Amino acid sequence: MPRHVLFIIVLFSQAFVASVDGCSCFAEISLQKYLAEATQVFIGTVTHIDFVQEQLEHRITFQVEKVFKGVIPSDRRLIAKTALDSASCGVSMRVGEKWQVWTYRESDNPSVSLCSPTTKDTSQNINFLNRYASSASSCRQIVAILILPILVLINYG
Repeated sequence: MPRHVLFIIVLFSQAFVASVDGCSCFAEISLQKYLAEATQVFIGTVTHIDFVQEQLEHRITFQVEKVFKGVIPSDRRLIAKTALDSASCGVSMRVGEKWQVWTYRESDNPSVSLCSPTTKDTSQNINFLNRYASSASSCRQIVAILILPILVLINYG
C-alpha cells in the first residue's frame, strides 16, 4: 500500500508542478489587437542566432523579405530577442528557416514570443496582413497627396 500511495503522490505532484512552471499567455486575442500592439510584422529568414548568457535569451538576426508593419533597417536585417526556451515563452528557431515574425517592443529591443502569432507557416494570416499592408500604403499615399500641396504653398506661397 505505501508504494501505491507514494506513486499517486508523485504522479499528482508532477501534474501541479507542470501547471505552475512554464509559459503562460493571456487568453487568445484577435489578430487586429495583436497587430495594433506589434512593433513590426514581417516575413524573414533566420541568418544568425546568438546566445546571450547574461539575459538568458537568444538574439536572432533575420534577413527581412516582406514587411507588413513597422520600420525595418535599410539593410533589411533585423535583430530580435526571444527567451531561451518555450518554458519562458521563447520561440525556437534555426538558421535558414523562414518565419512570419510579429515583434513587440520590450525595453529597447524587438522581442519575439510564443504568445504572439509568430509562426513558421508564412502563409498563415497572409490575407489579413496583405489587406493591412495595402490599406496602410493607401493611407500614406492619401496623406502625401494632401500634405504635398500645403508644403508647396508654405515654401513658395
